[in-house]
Amino acid sequence: MEEKTPGELLQKILLGVVLAMLAVVAVCTVLIVREGREPAVETEPGVIIISDETPVPQMTVNPQPTHPAEPCEHSWEDGVCTRCQERCPHLRHDAESRVCAVCGETVLHNYVGGQCTRCGSDAGLIDDIIDAGLAGGATQHGKLEKLPYTYENESGVTVRKTLSVYLPYGYDPQKQYPVALLIHGLGGRMETWMEQSFSFGTIRVRGIDVVDRLIEENRIPPVLIVSMETPGLSGSASYDLLVSRVSKEIRTGVLPTVCSNYSTFAKDSTAVGIAAAREHFAMIGASDGALYTVESGLRDNRDLFGVYAPLSGLDIGEDILAMQSSEWAKQYPIRLLYMGTGKTDFNRTQVLQAYIHMLQADPSLIDGRNAFHHVCDGGHTFRSWFTDLANVLQLAFPQ
Repeated sequence: MEEKTPGELLQKILLGVVLAMLAVVAVCTVLIVREGREPAVETEPGVIIISDETPVPQMTVNPQPTHPAEPCEHSWEDGVCTRCQERCPHLRHDAESRVCAVCGETVLHNYVGGQCTRCGSDAGLIDDIIDAGLAGGATQHGKLEKLPYTYENESGVTVRKTLSVYLPYGYDPQKQYPVALLIHGLGGRMETWMEQSFSFGTIRVRGIDVVDRLIEENRIPPVLIVSMETPGLSGSASYDLLVSRVSKEIRTGVLPTVCSNYSTFAKDSTAVGIAAAREHFAMIGASDGALYTVESGLRDNRDLFGVYAPLSGLDIGEDILAMQSSEWAKQYPIRLLYMGTGKTDFNRTQVLQAYIHMLQADPSLIDGRNAFHHVCDGGHTFRSWFTDLANVLQLAFPQ
């Protein structure tokens, strides 16, 4: 046998010690496995997987406080907290003052289904002309007449045109009637509002059917509905010229002719005579007609109309907003402003912006009292515009 040197004996002793330590580690590992406590494997922050794959919460090295943050003692200004920047949801407000019970800001009514969701006040508004049963069915029918008129344009040329006039059932020239001037949209004609039939599912609706039904059910008094024909404004390079032309046409041709041929509340057919009875005159327009209602009505002929209803229109120009505070405009306050649109109308946001801007510019306009913004069923179509027509007539000329 080969004799080992002292160095080789020392190596064997060290090797034995290492092997013994490894054996101890192996035994400990086996014991852990038998106890069902395998080392955990981290899979994602906050979760570890045990051997049975059941997720459990994992304690973090620096745990976040579990108690809720201290509630902010709100300090409201214009509906926004100056401390935490939270915006007040305006869930409740007073029906008359419209003051929010939370932040104290004066806010708009939120009409859905004819009632404000915040205070429950009922404005008597309808959401759909068909659901309201006003799409037809009247037994007493008014009639439509064509009325020729003339006016002098900006070049001094006499222009001859025709109006469509709705006379309510039982029209009596000895009585006085309010007047609503309807303006069609782009591509429409003077017959569009009252005579043209529109299909909504299986139901066909005309404006004349809606007005007949409103009168027969005593929702509105008998009223004269006047429809005129206007050139398209949207995208026109001659926008200002067309507006100016229609403004003059209404002032010197349409209204004087109507008041000369039918019995209205106007003392005579002059501008002064009509202005004295302006609260009984309304101007209603949809789409392009809404632009004329604002520009040719509210701005240029404010003294002749007390009621304005631009439907599915656009925002209102700075010149018109600035005019609201003028001394001239204050002589002719708006008796009723109604701005409506359909739930799926592409102009819906702009109509709401225009409405808010008008209320900001004219303190005499009180939301829910003489000013209304309403979103009804339908889109940029006559389903919503017929609904708005019914709402406007009921608000403007209550029985």
